[in-house]
Amino acid sequence: MTKIEECVREIEARIAATPASDRDGLAPLLSRLGSNLEGLGQRERALEVLHRALRIYEELGDSKGTTDCLQRISAVLISVHRLDDARTLLGRALSSAQLGGDSSAEATCLNNLAMVDELCGDLDVACERYERSVEILRAGGELGKLATTLSNLGVVYGKCRRDDAAREVWREALALHDKEGDEAGVASTLNNVGLLLARRGHPRDAIDYLERAVSIQERIGDKGELARMTGNLASAYSRLERHADAFVLLERTLGLETEIQDDIAIAGTLLELADALNAMGLGEAQNYYLRAMEAFEAIGDKSKAAYAEMDLAFALTDPVKAVAHAEHAVAIHTALANDGKDLGAALDGLGLLYCEAGEHEKGIAVMERSLEITERSGDAKGLATVLRNLGAVCEQAKLPGKAILYYERALPLVEPREREAVASAVDALRDAQA
Repeated sequence: MTKIEECVREIEARIAATPASDRDGLAPLLSRLGSNLEGLGQRERALEVLHRALRIYEELGDSKGTTDCLQRISAVLISVHRLDDARTLLGRALSSAQLGGDSSAEATCLNNLAMVDELCGDLDVACERYERSVEILRAGGELGKLATTLSNLGVVYGKCRRDDAAREVWREALALHDKEGDEAGVASTLNNVGLLLARRGHPRDAIDYLERAVSIQERIGDKGELARMTGNLASAYSRLERHADAFVLLERTLGLETEIQDDIAIAGTLLELADALNAMGLGEAQNYYLRAMEAFEAIGDKSKAAYAEMDLAFALTDPVKAVAHAEHAVAIHTALANDGKDLGAALDGLGLLYCEAGEHEKGIAVMERSLEITERSGDAKGLATVLRNLGAVCEQAKLPGKAILYYERALPLVEPREREAVASAVDALRDAQA
């Protein structure tokens, strides 16, 4: 039995022993039970219990309890991706905390609002809110909350490529979590450090941090957090091309996500499972791509369903079927008016598949359309990819002049590790022309 399961059993026993008339004693127990149920993935029941606690607090006129309960409910809403609803409740909680002069609750509200901002991609706003929360918590000496907020702030610093600042706040967060005996906080911070290392091209170092995070979270038993961490560890294994190890972890991740009914996460994990199988050259990948497409469709994310279908197209060995799926993926992006980098990438993929099917003229024309769209979108990384791909297909089509032109345009944009190969291709083509 995990720590969370033990905690739920203990709280339920205390609730059963508490008279219904003791509303002051019942409300905090219900709040704690709701948050622990969320950790077990029982989110519908968690919301039901937390709303019951909220009603009691409001009837008692307990503003502090109301504020705390609103934040607990918002945490569950964030976990099920109901971000607008969470933001509304957190706005209520923040106003209540500020009116009541409760600086601790204000700092927690700012932290939670920053999480919503971060998930919505508003990194500057998230950073400001986290930093304000840190100021309040430092002044109040609340070390446990401070450690959690510092860990979250480090994630945003990392996303903003402020790596040194991220490492600094994570070092402080880990020290504080250790001091407070907060295992969940330690696991979360180790996971954050590992993610940054993986993104910066250090997967071996990342795996050490991520494995430690998973080990700790296994003892705690928060299924949502454990699913997130095993998924991150699988991604690090994939970066080292340890695809079989990644597949095993992803299957475990999928099981946890299914248990907690996180449909959005399930769709993403199915796609990662398909990629792992495809990297191992296994035909079963095609079934997983189809499952991922269905899962994205079920949650209404047609854009990601189109991405999955394009991946399926490249996994197919039949060029006619591959082109048909790629054309369908492009049609979806077009219908959704995804006229930026999404459509550009899809057209680039379709053009490559036309070329693989022997239709070089058609493929190059489609890729040149992709080039125009990608340039307009301002996607420098995507532009480098399209230019390099165009150089390669023009070279294959015996169009050396065009190949040199596209390769040379790609040179200043490609990653440093790719630059030598592109330059060598240009030199070889010029030598052949001489």
